[in-house]
Amino acid sequence: MNRGLSERIELCVLILMISTLSLCAQDSTSCSILFRFDRSDIDTTFRDNNLSTSRLVDLITLPGIMIDSVEIRGYASPDGGHRRNSILSRERAASAKNFILRHSRDSLILNSSRIRILPMREDWDGLQKAVEEKYTWPNKDKVLRIM
Repeated sequence: MNRGLSERIELCVLILMISTLSLCAQDSTSCSILFRFDRSDIDTTFRDNNLSTSRLVDLITLPGIMIDSVEIRGYASPDGGHRRNSILSRERAASAKNFILRHSRDSLILNSSRIRILPMREDWDGLQKAVEEKYTWPNKDKVLRIM
């Protein structure tokens, strides 16, 4: 798949799983941040990132909520090299961790020890979902079979 096509589809999804403890129950919430091709910096002007990062900040700063843990899964688009994707997924997850720590209201409530990074390399499932939802060229079925 050529680079231009993958840029028109969805390049990367960083999934943040946040487990919170309230007075009565435990809840888990997820948030996705997208990255530009071959980049690991969080760009709030890219796609729906402004909404996602605002939601994330709201979640981690809610009064009365105790955050038990945060799991960050970093991905890269499948069209890159395996070694580069491994590095990129790790860098993206670290970028998200730094973003969360910068916006945390209290290091006693949410600190580095509560955040776990899981670099996942290529996001084949995310690419397939993007092709299913957004790819409009006549050969869509062929692309999905190849994947």
